Amino acid sequence: MTSAGKRPTWRLAGSWEDPGESGSTDSRPGLDELLTEISAGRADVVVVHSLDRPGRTEAAIWRCVWQIQDAGAEVECCNEVLGEPGLDRWLTIDRLAQTQAGRQLKAADGGWPGGPAPYGYRIIGKGAFGSTLEVDPAEAAVVRLVADLVIEGGRTVTDIAEELNRHGILTRSGKRWTATNLHRRLKSAAFLGEAVFRRSDQQWGGHCTRLDGSGRPLYGESVAIPLPLILSADRTRAVQQALAELARPRKIPLGEYPLTGRIHGPCGRPYIGCFRSGDGVRTYRCSGLQATVSCGCVFLRADHVEDCMPSG
Repeated sequence: MTSAGKRPTWRLAGSWEDPGESGSTDSRPGLDELLTEISAGRADVVVVHSLDRPGRTEAAIWRCVWQIQDAGAEVECCNEVLGEPGLDRWLTIDRLAQTQAGRQLKAADGGWPGGPAPYGYRIIGKGAFGSTLEVDPAEAAVVRLVADLVIEGGRTVTDIAEELNRHGILTRSGKRWTATNLHRRLKSAAFLGEAVFRRSDQQWGGHCTRLDGSGRPLYGESVAIPLPLILSADRTRAVQQALAELARPRKIPLGEYPLTGRIHGPCGRPYIGCFRSGDGVRTYRCSGLQATVSCGCVFLRADHVEDCMPSG
């Protein structure tokens, strides 16, 4: 929070914050110091970036606003015009407080805070304060099939996507599965075993909520939302272990040469796999290289060129 003397151009009188303190707690030394400054007549305006800074719930926001006003100052917001003192100003603060805190309150109460349901679930009471998630039978069947294929092993995400397409199973939007959209679904609540509102960590390269300098969620606390299970806890752990294995670089067996015929030498001929028994190194050699005649193309170490292969 920042206080400033009320002038045509505000003059900064000081800055106060409560790092590491929850916006819903009553123990806020920075706020207490600010209120002391206001009571002493050294500030009459408190400027906040947004209304989720004074508090993380609607009740906490109003409590902080009332404390500041009772001490003798007004609250102003950088990213919203609150208007002149009076009924309209109160209504504006009330609307913003509900917007900032409403999703947090929904999640804390076990409801769905908004946005599309994770794959495998559907929303009950969409748009209502008490909206929750329930299992979507059709998508849950796909979740269980994908879990079986992942745990079984021996397939890449691309392989699993192609298998779903062969069975005529489409995505929620009616499109064919690809490695990209299946990878995103594997980050959903059904496969993670939980839904977290304002997740502070990344899962499989996904996005997380914005964090403050202390590593806490910037716009409210993280809330774990209980969901009806599609996969058992043991099954979920098995999926996560198998996905971790999929994410590791694959070692290509000695007798496998995936780039045979796909790379060409300066002479224009394709390269083929070649195991050099003398030094035990997998290589590729130009097919124009004969026992007694050389086209001038050099041997290529298989591990070097295969590392340049695009990941599938």
